[in-house]
Amino acid sequence: MFRTWILNGAKVELVKEFNRGGVSAKTLRRNFHCFLESPPLPQSPDEPKDIYLKVDAKYFGRWGCFLLYKAGRDLIYWNLVRGETFRNYLYDLTQILRLGYTIVGVTSDWHGSIVSAVDYLFQRAIPHQRCLVHTQRRCESLLTKNPKTEAGINLLELVKDINQVTNHYEAKLWLNRLSYWERDYGHLTKERTYGWKEDGRRTWWYTHKNLRGAFRTLMNTTNHLFLYLDYKNLEKDTNGLESEFSHLKQKLNMHRGLKRHRKVKAIYWFCHFKSLERRATKP
Repeated sequence: MFRTWILNGAKVELVKEFNRGGVSAKTLRRNFHCFLESPPLPQSPDEPKDIYLKVDAKYFGRWGCFLLYKAGRDLIYWNLVRGETFRNYLYDLTQILRLGYTIVGVTSDWHGSIVSAVDYLFQRAIPHQRCLVHTQRRCESLLTKNPKTEAGINLLELVKDINQVTNHYEAKLWLNRLSYWERDYGHLTKERTYGWKEDGRRTWWYTHKNLRGAFRTLMNTTNHLFLYLDYKNLEKDTNGLESEFSHLKQKLNMHRGLKRHRKVKAIYWFCHFKSLERRATKP
């Protein structure tokens, strides 16, 4: 059950110790719950360390947003909050620095709150890579898989190629293609449709709203799309965090009957043992 998953070997030793005393199942369960509800905090590195940080968030319905921070293969910090806000990200980044890490680069999904927190804390002195996978997904959701216009079809081809760039020459070619697209179709992103509100006032909206959104997603952050080419250990996406969220979701689905506050503790224990596992398997 849950104990077997979250505590692994530590759970077995705990149960054996309690059974030696001949305690009842009720006492054993109570002691285990006390143990469960006191998860360890994220640990400091063995020595001060420079890291390229990956950041992502996972929402668990209405009851929480899980912020996870990873450097390479190592889980270094985690926090369950009510939502992605500037204050929450600023607090977490500050705590990571206090643990003894030096953040020299960040990769994120480019949520406004994490962008603002990184800019405020580091005054734009470190590279902040926009996750190319998140960027591609957002643009594809706006353009759909089968755009109906020539402009949409050509922009979708650009979006699909964004994650294939491996060197500065290819990056320059991709940026040139984006510039050519703007030259040929940029006027479409500015077209407006005019109408009337129910109260008789005139209003307007962008005629090609989704096309405009996809283009601006790319154009407004061109300086942050290919930073990974300049920094060896700066990752271009946060896929490593997506896999952690997937494993966590599987574990929680196995124990749907847990009360909410115990699910929170379970998440913390999951991250704690994951971080210990990664440290133990380091060469």
